[in-house]
Amino acid sequence: MPARARVLAFERIRALSDEGDAGPIPPAPPSALAEQPPAPPPSAAVLGIPLAITDHAQVIEWIDATIAAGSRGSISAAAVHLVMRAQDEPAVMEAVLGLSLVVPDGQPWSGPCTRSDTSGRHASTDRT
Repeated sequence: MPARARVLAFERIRALSDEGDAGPIPPAPPSALAEQPPAPPPSAAVLGIPLAITDHAQVIEWIDATIAAGSRGSISAAAVHLVMRAQDEPAVMEAVLGLSLVVPDGQPWSGPCTRSDTSGRHASTDRT
């Protein structure tokens, strides 16, 4: 992302925060939404939760591309507790499924979101 675009994004955030408790952030102007938002990284469903198969660098690239496109997104790190609460509470599941990107969080995720090293043990791709 060009440095100028980052500066503009930070200036907008600073201006909104300087206004105090002005309520929710207003939608971006239509002219800022000229580009399509980027597709999130691929994911694998774990108990109905789409966990991103990605690393830290790819998540940062996705965030930068989303900002550059003038789009908005939401991210959550899903620990085991969140996934299990989503099984029991429909409102939690609905909230998680409404996110733009869900990244795995914590050691127990050793399924589709990890890689094996030469010792045979599983290691997180980058613990995003």
